[in-house]
Amino acid sequence: NSGGTTTTNTQSDAGVYSGSATRYLQVEGSPLVSSSYLITFAISAQNRISTDNLHPGSHMETTLAGSDFVMNAAVNESGMTGNIQYSGTVLNGRITGSIAGTATTSTGTNGTYTGVFSAIRE
Repeated sequence: NSGGTTTTNTQSDAGVYSGSATRYLQVEGSPLVSSSYLITFAISAQNRISTDNLHPGSHMETTLAGSDFVMNAAVNESGMTGNIQYSGTVLNGRITGSIAGTATTSTGTNGTYTGVFSAIRE
C-alpha cells in the first residue's frame, strides 16, 4: 500500500455520543438526592474523549485507554467538597459507565455519590 492512509480500529469510535446520566447523592442523615440530566461526549480521531456536561458546569477531557476512560472532577455542590470519578467504556457505538465519589459538607458530614451514564453515537 503505497501512499495510502493508515487506520487503527480505535478510530472507529470517533464521533459525537449523546445520552443521559443519573447521579445520586446520599449524605448521612439526609434523604437521597437524585439528578438526571442529558450528556454528550465527543471522541476525536486521536482517541481524546471530552464532555462539557457529564459533570455539570465542568469541561472534562482525557485519552481513551483502549476502550476505557476515567474522568475526575471536584464536587461543585454548594457547601460541599470532595471528588467524583466517572468511569466509562466505549463499545459498539455506545458509552456506558458508572459514577462514584465522596463528599463532605461544610459541617463535616460525609456523603457518597453513585450513579450511571450511557450514550449512543449519533
